[in-house]
This record gives sequence, structure tokens and C-alpha cells, in this order.
Amino acid sequence: MDNHPATSATGLDPQARAVIDARARIPADGLPGIRAKYLLCAERFGPRIPVSTAVTELVVESAAASVRHYVPAGGHTGGLLVWAHGGGWIAGSAAGFDGTAAALATHSRTPVVSIDYALAPENPFPRALQQVRDVLAWTRGRAGAQVLGHDPGRVVAGGDSAGANLITVAARDSAEHALAGQVLVYPVTDRRMTRPSYGGPSPILSKDALETCWQLYLGQSPDADGPEISPIDADLAGLPSTLIALAGFDVLHDDGVAYANALRTAGVEVETHTYPRLPHGFLDWAGTVAHSRAAQARVGRFVRAAVTSGRRRDQSDSRTTRTEHTQ
Repeated sequence: MDNHPATSATGLDPQARAVIDARARIPADGLPGIRAKYLLCAERFGPRIPVSTAVTELVVESAAASVRHYVPAGGHTGGLLVWAHGGGWIAGSAAGFDGTAAALATHSRTPVVSIDYALAPENPFPRALQQVRDVLAWTRGRAGAQVLGHDPGRVVAGGDSAGANLITVAARDSAEHALAGQVLVYPVTDRRMTRPSYGGPSPILSKDALETCWQLYLGQSPDADGPEISPIDADLAGLPSTLIALAGFDVLHDDGVAYANALRTAGVEVETHTYPRLPHGFLDWAGTVAHSRAAQARVGRFVRAAVTSGRRRDQSDSRTTRTEHTQ
């Protein structure tokens, strides 16, 4: 999914540029190669799992999906962060997200569940979406709370890229058992791909590569659309307080801004942070890139605040917005 030449975008953070150049030297032949490269890059550029973090793997039978549960050392908030990894719906895994999931657990002092959802094209839409929905429902119910030990009223849902698409669509099912918050990192929100950033520099994810991902994800209906595919078209009222993190060098940047504005229009409290010198994918580079570590810490603070607020937000009266460009 890399878009070369990697050095074409001026103004990139030097540490991020080094990661981009290193990625460009890793071959990726066909879909198996893309998946192998995704895992290798996560291991090479991501943070290490602290020895004090307990990691267990279990199967959520109601979702027919495996998840990894990360419990940080020290105090706990009583909450839970449920995460869906990125990878264009065709790559990535809970194993590849290990270091980042553990880091988010540490920063938030909150356990994390990372969903190992089924990948396309072997499992096209809506398979992954249904698994994410079912895992979220399980964590908000008695069964999940008993297994994992959290308060089902203190669940935050999060994801990056394609995983953020799955999360924010699934989060609309939470009206009866409201989520404490949601975290969307460079989310995929609009199938149409028409906003200006699709023509700008994006050294990791190109418009053509994203179109290929869409087609593989949607399977027999590659041009399908609607709220379950393009969440920007949905009725967004009632979604929880949201943190959106965006990259400056990313075809998805403007779609993320538009989604934040649509959430605000629907009465959702939104906090946005743009990292103007970073490209798509930066959240997983915290073992190498200082600004990536800062982004993970910011997500951790948001999650910790969301699960310890002690009250449910009335989204119909909550129109507060905070927008920040982070250097």
C-alpha cells in the first residue's frame, strides 16, 4: 500500500521519513507479501510490549473472533478500550498491533482488547464489521464484563484507518448501552474519495491503493455505498465523545476533517488533532518516531478521561469542539 517515491513529500518529520524509506526497501509481492510486510513493519518500528503487561488471547464465541487482551501494570480505571487495527481490511492482525495495543493500555492505565477480525478478500463485507459489532456487544454485556473484569458502562471503542471505519459504524449500535467514547485515527469515512487531500502528497497510502482495498473489501459489489460503508452518510446523533487524530501527509486527511464536522453538526463532542508532519500509519511507529509516541500518549489520556469521568455525556447538548495542530 506504499506510494513511492517515498521522499517526494517535503516537510515530513525526519524520523517518519526514515521509516518511510526503510519500508520502501521491504519487498511485498502480492497479498501474502503485503500482509507479511505489514507485520514486519509493526515489529520493526513499533514499541515493545512492557514485561509488566499481561497479554492473553481468547475467542469471543458470539463473534466467532479471536481477541487479545492487554492488562497494564499498576492502577486500573475499571474501563476497557476495544480496538480494531488498520490495514485496508486486507492486512494487519492483532499480533501485528501488539506493541501499540500494549502502549495504549499503559498510557491509559486501562486494559485493551484488540480484535483479530477476518480479512478480505477471503472474507468480504460485512464479515469484519459484524465481528466488530459482536465483540463490542460482548464487552458491553455481562458475559464480557465477567471474563475481562471491566465495568461494561466504561467501554471506549477505537480503531485506525480501516479499523476506524469498522469501529465508528459499529458504534452506532450502542444507543441502548452507550459507549464512554470513541477514538478514530486517520479514519476511512467516505467511499467516494473526492476531497482535495486525495490529490496531495501521501507517501504511505495512495488513492489507487485505497481504491484497491475498497474493491477487495466490498467483494462482489465493489461500488456499493451507504452508511455501513461511508459512515459520513449516517445519522451520527448519539455517538459518544470522540477523539480524531489525523496525519498531514495522508489522502484521508480531508475526509477525517469532514467526518469531525459531521459529528459536531450531529451534536457530538469532538476533539481533533492533526499531526501535519506525519503520514498515514504513524500510530504504529512509536518505537522509532517521537511524535508517534506523543500521539499514543494523547489517545491514552483521552481514554483514561472517558472511562473515569463518572457520568454519561448528554450528546444532544454537547457541541464542544477542540481542534489542534500538533507539531
